[in-house]
Amino acid sequence: MATGAIAGAVAAVTTKQMMRIEAFGFQNQALSTPMELQTIFRMASTAKMVFTVAALVLLQDKKFRLEDEISKWVPELGNRRVLRTPGSELDDTVPARREITMFDVLTFQLGIGMYLAPQVTPLLRAMMALGVAPATESVPFGPDEFMSRLGSLPLAHQPGETFMYHTGDDVLRVLISRIAGQSLGEFLRERVFDPLRMIDSALSVPNSKLARFSTCYLPQKDAGNKLSVWDEADGRFAKDPLYPNQIVSTVSDYINLTNMLLCEGSFQGRRVLAPQSVVLMMTDHLNAEQKARSPAPKAFWEVRGWGMGATVYTQSIPRGPGARSYSWFGGFGPHFIVDKKRGSSIILMIPRVVQGDKETELGYEYELNTYRDILS
Repeated sequence: MATGAIAGAVAAVTTKQMMRIEAFGFQNQALSTPMELQTIFRMASTAKMVFTVAALVLLQDKKFRLEDEISKWVPELGNRRVLRTPGSELDDTVPARREITMFDVLTFQLGIGMYLAPQVTPLLRAMMALGVAPATESVPFGPDEFMSRLGSLPLAHQPGETFMYHTGDDVLRVLISRIAGQSLGEFLRERVFDPLRMIDSALSVPNSKLARFSTCYLPQKDAGNKLSVWDEADGRFAKDPLYPNQIVSTVSDYINLTNMLLCEGSFQGRRVLAPQSVVLMMTDHLNAEQKARSPAPKAFWEVRGWGMGATVYTQSIPRGPGARSYSWFGGFGPHFIVDKKRGSSIILMIPRVVQGDKETELGYEYELNTYRDILS
């Protein structure tokens, strides 16, 4: 914050023996509104584990099986065509060898999305043109229209062939609502947020809580430059979206969520997930061939895989995360890691849009410093 790179942050570390949470800087820089422990943040991709928890609740309710074909609930994505190569033009396709399953969606192996390393293809350009590509902005149409537009496109890979990021989460949210027979917001509140006492988590921020909602900033162009506002508290998240693709939350709420994972699915004596569901979330579901087909930043797949809702470390890092630690970051600044080996969680929330690897460095730096100074 001394260089002006961020306006403020809330940081936390928990173990079985302790919980430490601190707030720094401002939630609104122009008004000098201090960051507070209960400041509300936009979660972006750190919400993926929330949606995964919701889906696994339905799995436990026997509303679906992992091998079920999603066309049962999302016929828009049945009978797929697949590009001959991931970089082929949209009309150069072959039939899909099989239907997309629930397991494919939960593990991001459904065959469409983006790579973790930038790769611009005709399919990605078409997704952008149709408004179904991964993006920070709200989608201006509803879930049915989203699925219809996505269903008009071929897949980049055969189902189960490799990992592609994000779009599985878009599909999963629609599946949750259709399988549950209720809106996503209602299901999250009844089956995830209320049981975990995530009292400030929702699809949007009500008027009564806007005073605690952080302003979100764009990154500095150069060190020392003033931060520009991307979204004010009464902006994009002040009402429920047409297509629910984000949530808002607090560090305290996410501590409850991560503690549930550390306690094998139980929270304050109440079972939210079965232990085997937690194992599903925190297990690497990708083999070496699948990783080789999925471009990613250098060395990413050497130490990580993908579970359900987040990445999973496949080996221990010296003075860092243990093997099978579960972690991810969000495009609006949040970062978390759940380390089963140490029985710890680390959470950092920053209200700043991620536009490149540079904006994720602070989260990883805080994580490693916490391992060195507190968890070593």
